Amino acid sequence: MLESNSDTKSTTDSSVTSGDSNNNVVRVIRAAAAPDTTNYDVNDIYNYYSSKGSTISKQRIQNLIDYKNNLSSVTAILDLSAADYGEAWVDQALNKKIAVATTFKDKIVDELITTNGNKLVTSVNSKIDEQLTKLTELQQQYPNSKDVKNAIDKLNEAKNQVTLENIYNVEKMKDVIDTLDKYGSVSAYENFEKAAELDNAKTD
Repeated sequence: MLESNSDTKSTTDSSVTSGDSNNNVVRVIRAAAAPDTTNYDVNDIYNYYSSKGSTISKQRIQNLIDYKNNLSSVTAILDLSAADYGEAWVDQALNKKIAVATTFKDKIVDELITTNGNKLVTSVNSKIDEQLTKLTELQQQYPNSKDVKNAIDKLNEAKNQVTLENIYNVEKMKDVIDTLDKYGSVSAYENFEKAAELDNAKTD
């Protein structure tokens, strides 16, 4: 049976704590990333539209649910506007408010996810590149910071996973979203900067 992902909600609340005195490892601690995700019942949505004459498949409804939840998480973490990536239409569809139900078809969902998903992939990669640039500059300033190097490595790995195919798949985006939350947000960078400064001060 197809199921939507769980209804979880949290904020990216990072804090910096120092590690053991031997190597002064600094860890960034944050809440699990899944802002504003929502539970939807695939069968309920399918049955509603089917009763109205729509030929939509359960798989496309699941794709739309996954796209919605990934969109909510990624845009919240990276300070993007979900409205720029088809959120209004997705909400309308999932809340059974498409005026002419017979127009809700697999082809329409595929087109929407392809168009808006590609836009989202481009925006996310751009945000990752911005963060990588800042972290690279920070690494040049504090070359001994293992945490900054780790953040750069993790973001580069995540970038390779930000693809159109993964954008509408909750399982495939789970680790990416977790990485973006830990290393890609503005607050994450500020924490790495403070941690590197602290580590350098202790070393001096």
